Amino acid sequence: MVFTTAFHEFASESYEVDAIDYLIKPVKLERFQKAVEKAQTYCKSFHTDYSNSNIENITDDYIFVRADRRMFKVHFSDILYIEGLKDYVIIYLENQKVVTLMNIKTIHDLLPKSFFVRVSKSYIINVNKIDSVDNNTVYI
Repeated sequence: MVFTTAFHEFASESYEVDAIDYLIKPVKLERFQKAVEKAQTYCKSFHTDYSNSNIENITDDYIFVRADRRMFKVHFSDILYIEGLKDYVIIYLENQKVVTLMNIKTIHDLLPKSFFVRVSKSYIINVNKIDSVDNNTVYI
């Protein structure tokens, strides 16, 4: 969001709503172009191709996932469930969590369907880790 106004006093309020830029009228062409470039850069950061950016290697037994500037070898059999949070997923293992930049649809498409089921918009579960199920809850 780029604000354009003739009033200086609203500039500080624009940053409270995470404005990309704030232009004071009359707007000079160079200043307008700079605001457009900032907005384009900002938008491009949300249209990243997540398909394989944080996945290095997929085999029948494990996947390498980039998180915390490291590559984690995650065995499919160790995954309890996966939670999707907008552009991130949290892979829950027995003793740790791995958070990586990827959407839930992408990781679901990469996982073996024989082990993993997407049970809601935000969760994928390892069917081998299910203890029980009732009307609304899967217990792991």
